[in-house]
Amino acid sequence: MNDYLVETRDLTLHYPVRGGLFRRTGGLVKAVDGVNLGVREGETLGLVGESGCGKSTLARLLLRLATPTSGEVRFAGEDIFARRGAELARLRRDIQMIFQNPSSSVNPRLSVGEIIAEPLRIHRRPDVRRRVLELMEMVGLHPDHYDRYPHEFSGGQRQRMGIARAIALRPRVVVCDEPVSALDVSIQAQILKLLKELQRELGLTYVFITHDLSVVKHLCDRVAVMYLGKVVEVADRAEFFASAAHPYTASLLSAIPLPDSDAEARRQRVVLAGDVPSALNPPTGCAFHPRCPRAQARCAREEPALIADESGRRTVSCFFPVRPGEELQRPAEDGANA
Repeated sequence: MNDYLVETRDLTLHYPVRGGLFRRTGGLVKAVDGVNLGVREGETLGLVGESGCGKSTLARLLLRLATPTSGEVRFAGEDIFARRGAELARLRRDIQMIFQNPSSSVNPRLSVGEIIAEPLRIHRRPDVRRRVLELMEMVGLHPDHYDRYPHEFSGGQRQRMGIARAIALRPRVVVCDEPVSALDVSIQAQILKLLKELQRELGLTYVFITHDLSVVKHLCDRVAVMYLGKVVEVADRAEFFASAAHPYTASLLSAIPLPDSDAEARRQRVVLAGDVPSALNPPTGCAFHPRCPRAQARCAREEPALIADESGRRTVSCFFPVRPGEELQRPAEDGANA
């Protein structure tokens, strides 16, 4: 029995690509490809990776906004795709989302009060106006804003509306899809502080999707790294930033500027060869091997499993993981492991 509130098991979503005169299937985009991941109650799990790696598709699966090709998403021990009727309605209350772009995620024809009240009305909650005013106070919106419209507010204020709407039904899990990436840096800090305060006050669990590792360092308890539809490394925040085990993670960490200018000048950045392969035609074996400075023949033949390291605080999908203090570029021996 594990302690995960949300868990994916071999979760896969492959999109058919259709083309030609008769719209025949020309292949499959492997958007999410066999993901096994768990989120503990009360924690913030950061989900990072380059654009197109499958983060947002995974978020849609967690919210049951897309149907998987295979695999499961389990919430509180139950498969969410088996839920129907009242059980499905409860799931919609329990898992909510904060979107990336606050301007496109709210209806411009509705007032602030109406936007925040929408989920309360759908789920037939009483005392809607009183509850909306409570939510506005919680996220830092003035009561006078109730009858005003989104275009009258800044991006940060519109995101506060989105946050108020997301927590209106007192969910257990909130999926945050790049919620601060469209905001100015000063506003980002305010929104992140608000999210942390709400988590403490309401006992929320966050799945936080971002490409900004500085945000991860500030907010997240654990970090999962995605590459081409797969999770390649999961680690506690401290372990993650102290050293990378997967070569792709090492390349991401090397792009973070160091506060010490001398250390920054001496450091060698990891520059990966080539571009990210297409999810329509991913490489055989390890998906990262065409760009990996440590790749050996085995990497092109076999796909590594996501397994725990000696500490038990990190899992990594790599035949030749980087050891603490080891150079990324150092060739790994293939012979004994081939």
